[in-house]
Amino acid sequence: MSCDLIWNEYQLLFGAYADFDGHALTLKGWSVTVGLAAMLSAYSQPILKNGRIALLLAAFSTVPFYIVDGLWKTYQRAYLPRLRELERLSAECGEGFAIIGDWAGTIGEKVLPVFLFPNVLLPHAFILAAGCLLAWKFPPGPGKLEVRA
Repeated sequence: MSCDLIWNEYQLLFGAYADFDGHALTLKGWSVTVGLAAMLSAYSQPILKNGRIALLLAAFSTVPFYIVDGLWKTYQRAYLPRLRELERLSAECGEGFAIIGDWAGTIGEKVLPVFLFPNVLLPHAFILAAGCLLAWKFPPGPGKLEVRA
């Protein structure tokens, strides 16, 4: 394989690999927006009963976003073996580009499952924990929130 082909494939794959981070930020933004909006709506209207259930449902609205975020991270990591192989081939060409290899050597290989990576777990876990804590300690209900004009 020629060095130009290796470089072109590397650029293409690295671009796709890096694009996953933008998708992850979008998922995290939607997770926070939906979760917090649902939690706030549980407090904004008088709820006669089942306020805790409404708040827990709002908190658990982050779970689908968390699952998709973890799947996206899994798909992103599927590019790593080929990127590493292309970096190895580039060293044989005398080019020696190694973005992935240098980064992995700096931080070490993670052994946690993808769903436990901090960059996948947050902010979904924070919103879920906050919603559960609010449902447990400060459930919405009649007379819990009084707005004065």
